[in-house]
Amino acid sequence: MVEVEGIADWIGREVVDREGEKVGKLADVYYDTADSAPVFVSVRSGTFGRSQSVAPLQGATLARDYVRLDAPKELVKDAPTEEAGGRLTGVDALAVLAHYGLAPQPDLEGEERVCFQTAGAAEETERKRAELEAAQAREAEQAQAAEQDRETAAGVAAGSVAAHPSAADAAPILVVTDAGREAGPEPDRDLVDEDRDPTFAPAATPSAAADDDDPLRRLEQLERRVAALEARMG
Repeated sequence: MVEVEGIADWIGREVVDREGEKVGKLADVYYDTADSAPVFVSVRSGTFGRSQSVAPLQGATLARDYVRLDAPKELVKDAPTEEAGGRLTGVDALAVLAHYGLAPQPDLEGEERVCFQTAGAAEETERKRAELEAAQAREAEQAQAAEQDRETAAGVAAGSVAAHPSAADAAPILVVTDAGREAGPEPDRDLVDEDRDPTFAPAATPSAAADDDDPLRRLEQLERRVAALEARMG
């Protein structure tokens, strides 16, 4: 006999029950994720080995050519199967222990996380973890590169503005008259300007009331203004 800790070397060998009756072949070993101790095994049986059940290693022994389980053949063949790729949650493990009539482990109560897994499942978990870390590192590098590109673009834009001020910055200053108004034409002075048009002889300015009473006079004033404007426009 050998220590059960070396059971991985027996994968593929015969599995017998407590009476020595052949049950199937050892398919894999489930290790505790906390301390890596072997706790359960999977046994392949049936036509072409299609049936696979889980059995506890409690009370098991190893011989030169086989593994002996401390359980009857019928109980092993009817045991729960594992369909999670070599992984058992705490709840799954409690179901296996209950099937074999073994005492439950309190620390497994309500545990939905993986508590036991095969060596292959552990390698796959580690590989996926490494891939995730590598992807996160690449994402961080890409984000850093994008931030550097934004900072570089912002620096180039700032230098361009400093070298070439905008049209708004170079706009001419608005000239304002002494009276605080923008320089511009005054309608009355442009229409009638005695200093620049000596031929114009304005009539006496009547009062607003007189203009309202004499529409002919207002018409005459408008005609003179129009004539003065036409003369200036040449």
